[in-house]
Amino acid sequence: APHTDVGVITLLHFDGGEGGSCAVLQRAHGGTWVNVSLPGDLTADPVFVVNAADIFSDLTGGIVKSTLHRVMPVRPPAVKKGKERYCLAFFVGLNPDAELELPATGEKLTYEMWRRGRIKRAQDTLKENN
Repeated sequence: APHTDVGVITLLHFDGGEGGSCAVLQRAHGGTWVNVSLPGDLTADPVFVVNAADIFSDLTGGIVKSTLHRVMPVRPPAVKKGKERYCLAFFVGLNPDAELELPATGEKLTYEMWRRGRIKRAQDTLKENN
């Protein structure tokens, strides 16, 4: 499902396995979904994809936008049978007690207060749309 991440940034590491992509990361761009392209040969160097997350966007006053993205499965035969692929997601947040001041509103709160509010807003949106 399309979403943004709650923290500061999300780092995605791809392993370069031989199995072919089992899923594709897509980012929203101009009202459509665009596949995130990775190099064909990942054997020499790791590849990281970085998504900006919600608190990063809020702390920059919206100058840096949260990355709206989704992960879509790739159906066989694109996946080679018996070959495994791995992707590691590392979510970077802040210390829950970190004191923040949001530039857009001047509101002062801790990261944990902000995070709980953000999750509640997402849950409320889901309830409204169901």
